[in-house]
Amino acid sequence: MRIIVSAFVAMLVLPIAALADPSTAPDYTATDQVQFAKLEAGNGTWRCKDTPANEKPDVITGKQIGNWYLWSETGDDPSTTYVRWVHTLKGYVQNEIDASGSTEIYTTTSLDPFNAVWKPQFPPRSGLYPIAYAFTGGVMTASGKYRDRKTHQVLAFKAVCSKG
Repeated sequence: MRIIVSAFVAMLVLPIAALADPSTAPDYTATDQVQFAKLEAGNGTWRCKDTPANEKPDVITGKQIGNWYLWSETGDDPSTTYVRWVHTLKGYVQNEIDASGSTEIYTTTSLDPFNAVWKPQFPPRSGLYPIAYAFTGGVMTASGKYRDRKTHQVLAFKAVCSKG
């Protein structure tokens, strides 16, 4: 479930280009700034309902720190996720680091990171699956598959997060 929510954290954003502080990344164009700014709406506090349910509720706090958006998650598997637009990729990247120090990297080249499929990039051959996101009516929904740590079965998940 950590993978599910961690990746979901990366997506808690709405395309609002004008609100974000601009990135100071080298070589960023005006178009890059617009794409980077779409991550602004993920700032604030989000509460998630997961299926299957976690023991502890997931609460995600997001903010911009320099050239990255940072989401800190509490719950069953605490983690920190860094998200940004990458000029050379012409897409978004998110790097989730969990409490044990392991990391997972997902990317999407969609121009709308909130209605996109994010694909796992690292670690290679890890058994991670793509995650689909949909944003409507102020609610972000993530869905996909994950491998259960205990049973090793591939199961479906859904996470629904709202601000507040």
